[in-house]
Amino acid sequence: MTRPVAIVVALLLAGATVLLKLRPEILSHFGPPCVFHSLTGLYCPGCGGTRAAILLLRGDIPGAIRMNVFAVIVIACVPIALVRTYVVGKPINWVGTSGKPGKAIAFGVLAFFILRNVPIAPFTYLAPIELRQYDKAAANPGRS
Repeated sequence: MTRPVAIVVALLLAGATVLLKLRPEILSHFGPPCVFHSLTGLYCPGCGGTRAAILLLRGDIPGAIRMNVFAVIVIACVPIALVRTYVVGKPINWVGTSGKPGKAIAFGVLAFFILRNVPIAPFTYLAPIELRQYDKAAANPGRS
């Protein structure tokens, strides 16, 4: 990514953040359903990732973590990677994630996939909930 493209991406993210602060209901129904979940009833590692990104843009970090903690970690790594690449000048070798780092990432994704589908607390908290359901709960704390 060249420097002008990085500036445009940063401006788009800033604009999306301001828009969601002013009109948070805009993306409440955004995003297609997960095909994997529709076919199997299981949550893939990416299920809830879009909702987590929306909540991060709203500034709701606990809500984003509730939707998909793995996506929040990945999204948090993006600015770190951009700073390392464009400020420090040492790009991260994303393709070369073999050996121990690659195995650790694969194990983490697989463990997250398995644990978020275990129907026993506390693992049920790893499964995402609908954004509308989350918004209602956030608007009425203490009510069931």
